[in-house]
Amino acid sequence: MAYVVVMTVSSSACPRAPPEPLHPPDTAGRGTVTSGCHPTGMMCLTRGRSGVAKANGTSGTMWALRGFHLRVVVAVTVVTSLIVMVSSYLLWLIERDHVGSNIRSYGDALWWAMETITTVGYGDHHPTTIAGRWVAGGLMVIGVALVGVITATVVTWFFSELDVLREVREIEAEEERAGATLADILARLVQIDERLERLEQSDRTER
Repeated sequence: MAYVVVMTVSSSACPRAPPEPLHPPDTAGRGTVTSGCHPTGMMCLTRGRSGVAKANGTSGTMWALRGFHLRVVVAVTVVTSLIVMVSSYLLWLIERDHVGSNIRSYGDALWWAMETITTVGYGDHHPTTIAGRWVAGGLMVIGVALVGVITATVVTWFFSELDVLREVREIEAEEERAGATLADILARLVQIDERLERLEQSDRTER
């Protein structure tokens, strides 16, 4: 009876396959016990509900994290580009007509802004006016902050990927343990069914 109940529940959770009789029908009204699902298919009970749900949750979390990190990278790139272009344009307007300035073209100002915001600072171009130095100071502060944001984003991205991989391995190990347990239960149920069959045959023989 337990075998029939388990097989009925498992067959409703797994893809249907042609029923395979385990034992022929008898005259005592037991009927035919069929396997509605292959032994490996019984694992659908666990994988179809808990394992797949966890895997979907993990996959969703992974893609959500990747999407968030991608948006952060895009936002930082856009903001950095705008800051570089605006600051270089301001510095060019301030420095281009100043006597003794070494920033005469927008290209010079753009090169200076790029090496400043990346904290490289070659020193081949530098502001000589007070207003230009204020622009340079602001760009230096922004550059240091952006380096921190980029570093934190990369580190978080790396560790989040490791966490997701660890969760996937745990889910796979859990599914393997659940599959082994279900296979053992199925084998025991088959043994019980065979014993019941032998007992009924023995009872009919005695009668």
